[in-house]
Amino acid sequence: MDAERCVNFEEFNVSLQSEAKPAQVPTNARASLDADFHIGQRVRRARKALDMSQTELGNELGISFQQVQKYEKGTNRIGSGRLWEVSKVLGVPIDYFFDGISDDEPSDSTVPWWIVDLAKQIGDIEDTNVQKHIISLIEACSSKS
Repeated sequence: MDAERCVNFEEFNVSLQSEAKPAQVPTNARASLDADFHIGQRVRRARKALDMSQTELGNELGISFQQVQKYEKGTNRIGSGRLWEVSKVLGVPIDYFFDGISDDEPSDSTVPWWIVDLAKQIGDIEDTNVQKHIISLIEACSSKS
C-alpha cells in the first residue's frame, strides 16, 4: 500500500478549543448550551473523520443539511432518538458524544474513539505476526518524509 493512500487522522483531531464558542448567555442556560455545542462538535468531528458531507449525513438521517449545520453549531439541540440515529450512521458509540462534556475545558489528552476502535480490532487478530505487520504498515504510512 502506498503511503499516499493512507489517511492522515491528525487533520481530524481538531481541538474543540479552536472552534468558536456560543455567545455569552446567563449562567443557568450556559451549561445546556455548552453541552449542545460540545455534542455538535463531536458530531462534526466524527462526520469529517468519515469524509462525509453535511448533505450526506442529512440524507442518511432524513433531514436537511441545514439541520445538520444547526446540530453541529449547537444552535439546535439533538434529541435522544436522533442522537442514537447519528451514532449508528457515523459508527460511533453513543457515549462518544459525551466524552469530555463535564470538563470545564476540552482536553486534548482524550483518546479519539477511532483509535480505541482500531486498537480493539488489532487486538482481536489472533495471529501476532499479522498484528505486527499491521502496526508496521501503520507506522510506514504515518512516517513523515
